[in-house]
Amino acid sequence: MKQKRRIMVLVMLILTSAFLSGWVWNNKETVMDVDKIFVYRNEPVEYFLIRSASNSDGLKEEYQNQYFMMYGRLRSKSSDHSKVEIGMTTVNSPKVLSCTTSDEDVIATIADVRIGDLVKVYGKLTVGLLDGKWTMTIHKIEKTYEKSVSRSAYSVLSGKTVDKETAEKRVLNDGAITYYIPTSWKTVEKDLYHADKAEDKLATMECYQYRLNEIDRQAVEPESLFVCYFDNDTLLLRKSDKGRTEQIEKTILDNILKSPEKKIIKKTASYGANYHYYSEAYTNNGPTYHAEFIFQPVNTEGFVIYIYICKNKPQHLDEIMTMLRMVEVQQ
Repeated sequence: MKQKRRIMVLVMLILTSAFLSGWVWNNKETVMDVDKIFVYRNEPVEYFLIRSASNSDGLKEEYQNQYFMMYGRLRSKSSDHSKVEIGMTTVNSPKVLSCTTSDEDVIATIADVRIGDLVKVYGKLTVGLLDGKWTMTIHKIEKTYEKSVSRSAYSVLSGKTVDKETAEKRVLNDGAITYYIPTSWKTVEKDLYHADKAEDKLATMECYQYRLNEIDRQAVEPESLFVCYFDNDTLLLRKSDKGRTEQIEKTILDNILKSPEKKIIKKTASYGANYHYYSEAYTNNGPTYHAEFIFQPVNTEGFVIYIYICKNKPQHLDEIMTMLRMVEVQQ
C-alpha cells in the first residue's frame, strides 16, 4: 500500500496546499445529505396520468418512491384540507392524481388555494400494493401562473429550478460521466487540470472548482465545490487494488486530513446513486470552515469526488443538491 499512497498524495496535496491550508474544520454534520434534502423532478401531471393509465406496472421503476414536482390543475380538496386531487391543465378529464398530507403547514396552504387553480405539488410518489393506485405524499403545494413546466428540469422546495436543457454541461473521464451546472456557475468555474499554463494546473486528475461565494459578489465568506474524477487505472499502481473501494477512499482522506480515524457513511439516494460521505473536525491556525467529501464509486473504475467547503451557513446548497441529482454515470 505504500506505493499506492504516494500516488494519492501526489494527486491530492496539490489541492490541499492551494486551497485548504490554514483552515479549521470543526463541523461534522453532513450538509449535502440526500436523506434530508430532496430534489424534485418536474412533471406535467397529464403526462404521468396518461402513462399510468396504460402501463402502471412499467412505471414502478421510474416513479415508485421517487420525488416529483407535479404541475396540474386543482380539481378537488377535502373539507379538512388534508387531501387534494390534481388533474390535467387543458382537458377536463376524470383522470386525477390523489395527494395527501398530515403536515399542518401544507394543510394551511391548501386552505388558501382554490379549485381550478394551477398548482405545483412537491412530494413522493407511491403505488398501492393491492389496488395499484398511485398517490403522492405532499411536501409542499403552491399556486402558480406558469403555463408549462419542463420534464428536463429539477427543483427544490425553495423553488429554485435547474433545467438540463439550458444548464451548462460538463464531462469527465472521456464522457463517461456527465454533470450539469447552473449557468451562473460558469463565471466562477476553474479547470484545475486542463490548464494552458503549468502554474495553473493545480491537480493531476480531472477537477473543477466552483467559487460559489463569488457568484453574487457580495458574499465574502469562502464557499467552494470541487468536482473531480479519480481514475483507478491511471492513479493506482496496482490494478489488483481497484476493488478495495473503502481503503482507497480512506487513503485519499488520510493524504489530505492526516487523521487516523476515518468513519465513512454510506447512503443510497432515492434515484439509485451510491454515495460515501465523510466530514471531519480538522484543527489548524485560522478561521473555522466546514469541509465535506462525497465519493461516488464508478464500478471499480474510479470515483467521482465532491469536496464542499464553506464557512458558516451554506448559501448555495440548493444548487449543489440539484447538480448532484443530475449527474449521469455510464455503467
